[in-house]
Order: sequence, then C-alpha cells, then structure tokens
Amino acid sequence: MLPRSREVQVRAGTEVDLSALTELYNHYVRETALTFDTEPFTPDQRRPWLLSHPEDGPHRLLVAQRVPATTDRWKFRHTGAERGEGGPVGGTAGGALLG
Repeated sequence: MLPRSREVQVRAGTEVDLSALTELYNHYVRETALTFDTEPFTPDQRRPWLLSHPEDGPHRLLVAQRVPATTDRWKFRHTGAERGEGGPVGGTAGGALLG
C-alpha cells in the first residue's frame, strides 16, 4: 500500500511499460494459480496482448505510476508521461499498482 502522501497518476499503458508489465504478470504465473499460464512470457510474447488494448479502444490498458515528489507535478503530467519517464508502479514483481 502506498503512503497517503504519495500521488499516483493513471495513464494509458504503452510500449515503454511492456517489460514491467511482463515482469509483473510473470510473477503471478510462477508464484500463484491466478492464471492458466504455466510458463513465464518474454516481452516480445506479450506484445500482441499489449497492442490489443489501444488507447481509444473498448478495452483499455491503464497503468498507475507514482508521481515523483521532487518533480514539478504540472511539468511531469504534461511531459514526463509522454516520454515514459517515471515508470509504472509495480515494475517489480508483486507491485501493488499496475493496470
């Protein structure tokens, strides 16, 4: 759980998130029975899944990421996310937030 003072931004998932999303998913493949998958995936194997969730489609992929406390929030919201800065929350296996 995030501390109350941390701000979280929710945005559309993009190609820059593919490695972190794959790592997070693979954690649940290896450690739980939550999926029917039995073997971990590579980011290249997960790319078709990512591309099946376009930003303007009916099934959107959302990613939550922490807004760095030292960053000007306005600047981050209008420039950082578009460049993939900050990275999605949960980039390590078992992270709490990642759409």
